[in-house]
Amino acid sequence: MEKGRIRFRSGFALYHDPSLDDKFSSEGADGIARRVRRWKRNQVSLLVLAPDLKWMGSDELSEWHRICREEGMPILLASVASLTRPDFSYFRRLNQELRTHLWKGHVLFLHSQEASAAVRGFLPTLLIHPVEISPDRAAEVVDGPEAPEEVRKIVAEYARSIHPYLPQTAKTMIGKPGGRFSIRRKLLSIITGIVVLSSVVIITLTGDLFKKLSTVLIQDYNLSLSRMIGDALDSDLDNVYAWGRLLGSGQESPQSFFAKNASAVSVALLKRDGKTDTVKAESIHLNEALSKDYGVTEAEMISLLQSDKSDEFFNASPDVPVFSPFVRADGSLLLILSLWLDSEDTVQLIVLSPERLFARYRSARQTEIFRLLLVDGQGRLISATDGAIQKIEDLPIVQSMLRSPVDNGSQLFESEGHEYLGSFRILKNGFGVISLVPADRAFEAVFRVQRQNILIVVMILTVAFIIVYLFSRTLTLPIVELLHAARRIEQGDYAVQIKPSTRDEIGSLTVAFIQMVHGLRERQKIKEEFGKFVNPEIAERAIQGSLRLGGEKKHCTVLFTDIRGFTQFSESRQPEEVVDFLNRYFTAMVDSVTVTDGVVDKFIGDAIMAHWGALLPQKDEAKRAVNSALLMRQSLIDLNHSFALEGIPHINFGLGINTGPVIAGQVGSEKRLEFTVIGDAVNLASRIEYLNKEFGTDILISESTRRILGDDYHLVAMPPVPIRGKAEPQLTYAVLGRKNDSEAPRSLEQLREQLRIAYRPGMPEGSNEP
Repeated sequence: MEKGRIRFRSGFALYHDPSLDDKFSSEGADGIARRVRRWKRNQVSLLVLAPDLKWMGSDELSEWHRICREEGMPILLASVASLTRPDFSYFRRLNQELRTHLWKGHVLFLHSQEASAAVRGFLPTLLIHPVEISPDRAAEVVDGPEAPEEVRKIVAEYARSIHPYLPQTAKTMIGKPGGRFSIRRKLLSIITGIVVLSSVVIITLTGDLFKKLSTVLIQDYNLSLSRMIGDALDSDLDNVYAWGRLLGSGQESPQSFFAKNASAVSVALLKRDGKTDTVKAESIHLNEALSKDYGVTEAEMISLLQSDKSDEFFNASPDVPVFSPFVRADGSLLLILSLWLDSEDTVQLIVLSPERLFARYRSARQTEIFRLLLVDGQGRLISATDGAIQKIEDLPIVQSMLRSPVDNGSQLFESEGHEYLGSFRILKNGFGVISLVPADRAFEAVFRVQRQNILIVVMILTVAFIIVYLFSRTLTLPIVELLHAARRIEQGDYAVQIKPSTRDEIGSLTVAFIQMVHGLRERQKIKEEFGKFVNPEIAERAIQGSLRLGGEKKHCTVLFTDIRGFTQFSESRQPEEVVDFLNRYFTAMVDSVTVTDGVVDKFIGDAIMAHWGALLPQKDEAKRAVNSALLMRQSLIDLNHSFALEGIPHINFGLGINTGPVIAGQVGSEKRLEFTVIGDAVNLASRIEYLNKEFGTDILISESTRRILGDDYHLVAMPPVPIRGKAEPQLTYAVLGRKNDSEAPRSLEQLREQLRIAYRPGMPEGSNEP
């Protein structure tokens, strides 16, 4: 694992470095002191050491402890065994300690290369509590995208241990509290959604209703227009019939007829010989002004009269004239009216200009968007207000008119990709007047109103957005302050100061939160103070109310230690001096127990009872106990150096260790409980501690402890001795030190000389000669 850095919101960072072995091996006291002073200048608030087991109890570790204390650098010894296991309760305690210091400055985490795997699994958990990111992301922040699956699994399991509701997967995403959307965004989204949805519904409904109403009004107007023009055309054509008959009977001259009928281009009187069936034009008269405009000549008229269409002209009856459209060579259209005169062989032809006939009705339209068509009885276009239309016979409105049993109707239809609103009126002569309007032009007002409504909605939405945004600040800012305060509390910082900014429910919540913080601060204070009297794990269980009377059988290692000559020492000192001396001594000894994950069971005068494996299972509890004893030895050496400068006599202790079955649990009553271990293994450890006086040693272990200890220590077998309560003499072993510790004594004589233990068989208790 390479060294690296993890940044936190406090602005400080945790630096992790796997070079602890090199620093232990290569740096002397002056180098360590310079390094520690430099770290302090760089705002390092805590030094964490996670050494491999081989360094436990070593002079190098003791030297680092001593120099850090002298330089005022807080130092914490991390248990590699608990990190390796992994022990999530230990993870939480270490997390809280590190996060507390990360609010004050940087944290430097030095560890052995052999401990890299354990540290690699622990460091990402600092990002999980409080919940910030997913376990996978936390592992990747520390180890990169190639973070091992084992590390991801550890981080996910730790996340589930503090948040049991998480799904059982190492890749579960843990979002920030409140999810990815803040309350402000939710309020804005909800209000915007409501306004937009309601506006869309209103605009759609009103637009649809307005469109339907417009359709009805336009169709009514279409129908009224076609009726009006149809009735007017019927009237005009009736006048043409009447003047035409007068013209045919000789009662009206052609010039007078043309003056009264401005749409007439020419007139002709035709007779058919019944015997020969030939048609002859008795007379042809042209409307000079109009014929010039249309280019109609007498020759064209004669050609028309002699064409095949001449037979159609004689289909007229006294009551029903015949209308025949005539398409000229240039594509223009003329309308030929045949009137029956005295007999079926004599007809009066009147050639009309459809444009002139239809022109005066253009002004009847209120707007140019309406289009008027005049069609014959077969659906052919005769005239239109806005030019010709291709394939008019195929228009649905024309087909409806040809099939209609009544003389009028309306229809919405589509042609060539466009919608039209149309109405028709059938004239008496079979012709039809059709009024059309394009739907997009007809509904322009509807679309304009919709656009205006959308603009109004946008304006309302903008105003509502601003109002909601400003209002949401009064709601979200106090909640954000509460969230930040809650995170600081979760990180162990109870010195938060917030004030209610409103008098609503949020203000009441803030007041309740402040009261809760006071309660948590008091609880934490009680816990911290309580933890000075009992093990922190026991204190936590006591506060949670999970301690009950009773015990269970456990296999653990028990340690007893006692100061030699303390009775004589205490009698020669003032009580205040004795208490100060014991506090200093107990502080050093207790640190040696806790750093190896031991539990200080109780203080008995100047004696200490501790154990490993009773509260939490530990596979290597014997090694932990012996390492703790060696740390106690080194701490006592350091204390004696300080005592010598103060004029306090040199002291030694006796320490006994035994491993075996015990009963571990709560002893006492419901009102006062004490977690302890009892049993024969405890009694034997106490009696082994007493044997140190007889053998001139400081640390003795039992045979059962030796069997599970391994070969990492220099041990000296002592003669079997009878012990009260045991049928057979017991073997004990003096611990000289670790085999990899070059400074450790190699014999009992070196041990006694180094520790200044005066040994004479049978020496009375308290003797401590140089």
